[in-house]
Amino acid sequence: HAELVAELYGLIALHPLDEEFIKYLMLALYRCGRQADALAAYRQARVRLDMELAMEPAPALQDVHQRILRGDADLAAPPSRRKIVDQVTPNDLPRDIPNFTGRAAEMKRLLGSLDHGSLGNVTPIEVIDGMPGVGKTVLAVHLAHQLAPRYPDGQLFLRLRGHDPNQEPVDPRDGVGGLLRLLGVARNRIPASLESRAALWRTELADRRAIIVLDDAADQDQIRPFLPGTSRCLVLVTSRRRLTDLEGVNSVSLDVFPAEDAAALFRRAAGQDRAMESDDVETVVRLCGRLPLAIQLVANQLRHRPARNVADIATRLSRARLQLAEIRAGDRDVAAAFELSYRGLTDELRQAFRRLGLHTGIDLTAHSAAALIGCDPSTGERILEELLDHHLVEEAVAGRVRFHDLLRRYAAERASAEEPEDEARQAVHRLLDHYLYLADKADRVLYEHLRRTEVDIVHEPESPPRLETAQEAQEWMKAERVNLVASSQHAAEHRWQPHAWQLPQVLAGFLERFGYWDDAVATHEKALVICRAMDNREGEAKALLELSLVRGHTGHFDVALDYSHEALTIYRSIGDHLGEAETLDQQARVCWYSGRFKAALAHAEAALELFREVGHLHGECQALIHKGVALWQAGMYREAVTDFEEVIALNQDIGDRRLQAQVQNNIGEIALRLGDGRRAMRMFHEALVAIRDIGWAQSEGVVLNNIGNSHLYLKEHDEALHFYREALKIYHTTGDRRNTANVLNNIGSAYVRDQRYPEGLIHHQKALGIAQVIADPFEEVRALRGIGEVHRGSGQYGAALEHHEQALTLARDLADPYEEACCLEALGNATLQVQGHDAAKPLWSEALAIFERLNVPEREALRAQLLDLGLSAS
Repeated sequence: HAELVAELYGLIALHPLDEEFIKYLMLALYRCGRQADALAAYRQARVRLDMELAMEPAPALQDVHQRILRGDADLAAPPSRRKIVDQVTPNDLPRDIPNFTGRAAEMKRLLGSLDHGSLGNVTPIEVIDGMPGVGKTVLAVHLAHQLAPRYPDGQLFLRLRGHDPNQEPVDPRDGVGGLLRLLGVARNRIPASLESRAALWRTELADRRAIIVLDDAADQDQIRPFLPGTSRCLVLVTSRRRLTDLEGVNSVSLDVFPAEDAAALFRRAAGQDRAMESDDVETVVRLCGRLPLAIQLVANQLRHRPARNVADIATRLSRARLQLAEIRAGDRDVAAAFELSYRGLTDELRQAFRRLGLHTGIDLTAHSAAALIGCDPSTGERILEELLDHHLVEEAVAGRVRFHDLLRRYAAERASAEEPEDEARQAVHRLLDHYLYLADKADRVLYEHLRRTEVDIVHEPESPPRLETAQEAQEWMKAERVNLVASSQHAAEHRWQPHAWQLPQVLAGFLERFGYWDDAVATHEKALVICRAMDNREGEAKALLELSLVRGHTGHFDVALDYSHEALTIYRSIGDHLGEAETLDQQARVCWYSGRFKAALAHAEAALELFREVGHLHGECQALIHKGVALWQAGMYREAVTDFEEVIALNQDIGDRRLQAQVQNNIGEIALRLGDGRRAMRMFHEALVAIRDIGWAQSEGVVLNNIGNSHLYLKEHDEALHFYREALKIYHTTGDRRNTANVLNNIGSAYVRDQRYPEGLIHHQKALGIAQVIADPFEEVRALRGIGEVHRGSGQYGAALEHHEQALTLARDLADPYEEACCLEALGNATLQVQGHDAAKPLWSEALAIFERLNVPEREALRAQLLDLGLSAS
């Protein structure tokens, strides 16, 4: 509907009395959220019909008019006709079991309820409940794979961790947010509240045929926010509890296997080539309680013990009576199966199994396993392979293993019962040292010019993974990010104070570069608490400074400044001049982000002076860059270029490609401002090559956006839109709201120049909303000016004047002369349409005077227009 608005206006211009076109225009405008415009279209049509045909609009047109007046929700775009652009089709189902055994009756019942449409027009919800280890997840995943062809728009799997011994159940707010990200929804589009996220989730699923598997639900309240609002999707839920209060569901309660299926599973898992007496097999599966997980574990032990037979297993199983109270079903006890598998291991493997149960993250590599076990990585790799063979761990991806939830609990309990306390703590210490050592090494490779505090390492890893290149360091950080963040949180909660504040510091650069803002906030906030408890003033100031940086990137400018003021006070109190300079430089950046250019210039100059005093060359370059940006925003282009050229000279001794790319980008922006589009394009492309080489996603978006600006300046609108959209993808991924508003305004401007006013309006309105939320006056000015241009192009001159006047007032408050001149010129153009040349002349003249003072050459049309009217800037 948004794309049809402009075409419908054109058709009505050719066929002004065609009521069908008028009706479609009203409907399209209404679906764009432009109710007032839709009503105006009706009024204009009614006047035309009356004047030319002396008749009222037809009943069908009057009916649409009345429904729009009422705000009739039924007029909204029907889900089945909404266009989905670049729809993501996720599939993160775990792998299916090749030789799935049993559950024929349950499968028939589940498939039958879907085939016969017994659920009507509501969302089909299949709940599979039963005790631990009974095979709920296996059945749900198998069913999802079988049904996948019916649901081609996505198969999603989410562990709700309702009964995970080591982690809290998934908060529905976080879970819905994660699923929205799987559907391709950008971080900055995901609302904060659960209710809003659930509504967006239902909207995103409205046009999809998808399967959603919700595994290990705690209760019905945890599930409700995940339920779609359409019958096109299927929801499969597993839970240890009967979800009797969940409305409109088809429930299947799994019992243990029938004896025949249990025996078949045992034979298949133990190996079909072994001789097995039926009575012995029956005894074993009975002692396993005919529970699939227990049968699998015991059969696997037999597979790897060729000297034993089934009778031996039955005898040993009957003697093992360790109780796991949480894993029971009536009088059936599965702990015997776990105990048997555990006791069947060698002493080395039993100790390794226990210590791996102390892991602070979600998965393990040979190196992290070696740290916990206390061995070399090659031994760690061998031990993991043996545990994989025994099905005591599972390999999620190549080279990384994790525990099944029940086995993780069992391993942790074994560690608690059998590992001496000092040895258990020593194992965790080795693991935390492993992560801290390697994260610090990776951080040094990626950000070699940062100031650092030496990390406290007692147990240096033996034969650590190679992290010599930026790519190796970056890939390791990406693979271990979740474990590193979890370890940082564990350290904060379990009295590992050095790790609790040092891990966040060595993670800070990586989390910033790739936009993991939530992880950054969580780790730095914990570090701040720990440092305050330790009275570690330097660490406290560093945590505050990192929080300021994150909050600045995400558009929380006032909060960012508050954190930086606290950090600055501490650095000054302890006489840390370098920390003081870094904080002043950060304040310059936040002030620049939020349009406070005079304050930005003052902070950058103060930072520059301190960096020079302490002899920190890299910091001096950063301060010069931020000073140059502040000068450029104030219209002092030559002075800004001088600062940027000084950075280029200083960087010859540093050799930092990031600095070089930053400066090339900034010089390109000034060249574009001064009318040299081709030179700007060259600078941007050179910067882009360097940024992609070093993997700097945040700045890649900035440069792509600027390449789009160059194409727009050169009147290459399609090329501009391509680069804008590429930048927008990156900003969505990283959650960069400030730059999202910027590129939305740029896209809006491109559409307006093509006279595609409805599309331009949508993008400028989105930019305005973001700018107002994050208090970015610069993008707010641009958005208001863009909306004014849309109204002027659409002939709505009163609305155009109103928006241009708002933009001009805000630009003057902002003290940005370039934006002030742009607003004056635009206001003059709108004034011309309403009040004529005499009213427009002084506005144009004032605008031209500012442009000439700034040495901006691109306003030749404005200058010519004034000369034609006998005016000059003076």
